[in-house]
Amino acid sequence: MAALVQTVAPAAEPVLATEQLIFARIDDPIETNLVTDLLVAAREMVEELTHLQCIAATYEQYLDEFPPVILLRKSPVSTVSSVTYTDSDGAVQTLATTEYQYDLNAWPARVMPAYGKSWPTSRAQLNSVKVSFVAGFGASGASVPQRVRQAIRLLAAHWFENREETMETDLKIIPHGVRALLNTSKVGRVTYEGR
Repeated sequence: MAALVQTVAPAAEPVLATEQLIFARIDDPIETNLVTDLLVAAREMVEELTHLQCIAATYEQYLDEFPPVILLRKSPVSTVSSVTYTDSDGAVQTLATTEYQYDLNAWPARVMPAYGKSWPTSRAQLNSVKVSFVAGFGASGASVPQRVRQAIRLLAAHWFENREETMETDLKIIPHGVRALLNTSKVGRVTYEGR
């Protein structure tokens, strides 16, 4: 599978700790740090399960060669910044934007050669092709769909109330409300399975 590296992290979280304290009816402000950590963990899990990127971040996706169509592994994609490859001499080349086209409306977004063009020959080595792109709903939590934000809230609240696994509670199980919300946020062929 192609490597995916986040090179610029999101500048914000989709749900703020102050919102979560109200949502989860937590009256003790001393819990703010824990709530913040749980929100980050919940957002990371939601993004992993759905291949969504909540807040805008920059990624580099690496491939060993050019496939006919490159499927970008985070959604929604707002910009394809560059496509580079290592040529047969070992030099890194940047493709002109006239050499490829992309479909940002597809989930996952697609990149392929422009009409009448074909991919160049890349060197037979690991990670010889790199696509740089920006993914995310926007720069703030207000741009993230409410169903995704609600899934993060519910998951963080569940973890706050159930801090360790017991005979009655399995922390690897995703609450049904979170599962229902995320099932409406599937991307491409991603299969959601509660853990």
